[in-house]
Amino acid sequence: MHNTGAGNTKANKEVIKQKHQGTQLQMHYKKTVENIQNIDWKKWCNEQENSNTNEIHQALNDTIQTCIEKIPVKPRKKEQINKPYVNKTLLEIRTAVEKARKRFLQKRTENNEKRYKEIKKDYNYKLKKARNDYFANKLQRYNKDSKRVWNTINNVLNRKKEQIDITEIEFKNEVIKDDKKIANTFSEYYKNSAYERVMNIVKESNYTEFLKQDEKQKDTFILKNISQTETWKYIKSMKPKTSSGIDQIPSKIIKMSASSLVTPITKLINKCFEEDAFPTELKKSKITPIYKQKGEKSPGNFRPINQLSVLSKCIEKAAIHQINNHFKQFENKNQFHTIKYCFK
Repeated sequence: MHNTGAGNTKANKEVIKQKHQGTQLQMHYKKTVENIQNIDWKKWCNEQENSNTNEIHQALNDTIQTCIEKIPVKPRKKEQINKPYVNKTLLEIRTAVEKARKRFLQKRTENNEKRYKEIKKDYNYKLKKARNDYFANKLQRYNKDSKRVWNTINNVLNRKKEQIDITEIEFKNEVIKDDKKIANTFSEYYKNSAYERVMNIVKESNYTEFLKQDEKQKDTFILKNISQTETWKYIKSMKPKTSSGIDQIPSKIIKMSASSLVTPITKLINKCFEEDAFPTELKKSKITPIYKQKGEKSPGNFRPINQLSVLSKCIEKAAIHQINNHFKQFENKNQFHTIKYCFK
């Protein structure tokens, strides 16, 4: 495949990589989007005319990767205590408290002490009331969003996420400390654990006992090619997250470059539907194991956080939309209950 244009050449990127070696890098979204917009995507699609699903995905992934620009991460400033419920009135009272305190320290009389304690008590009462009112309003506003509710509760209780480095795990009576072996152990465990549990289920009946041959639906379902307008809707329906799957392409970049990437992504989706195939690389995901509870170090005590490629999500959205529309015709005819054995 010919290079259809990108921001920096490979040589320039190698110089940048060596210059910032050992420095943590972050994506420069504006420059990356500009590089993607400079690609001649119509020419790119013509070059992929005779390519299969895997080849088109690989070419698209490689082209986007050449467009990605990264810059050194700027050190964060020391975070100040954020108290949004502190208003101008409370700040004025706090200033008065400080003045009364200094006056009492300079001249320790009974009147100065009494005055200082009164102002301080009034300030603490109003501060506590303002804090309670602020978080009560937030909880009432987020009552239908459980994630925001728990974030608010954790903020009230000053709970902070504890990051635990996984230095070793125990699996099949063996203590594993090598990083690569730990990663492979987690991968194998998560791939096989669900299958093994299903195989251990005692089956009371077989599907052939309740599925009758004469009830088989005669109509078939085929995924049809979609338009760029539909692809645009699927891209825009995704949240602009900075996290990414194994391909390191965040959904934020795809959304920001939607006007340019809608053409190649539509090409990829339609090729998948034409060949009844799914790109092999998109079947992989990035899994982050999170402790369920401290103490036990077996893989079963870690909750897997799964991150899929954003391109995978685009294909899935296009497929599920057509599948849902197909089954709606049976809902209208009151036939859906007879064919829904494996569909969710």
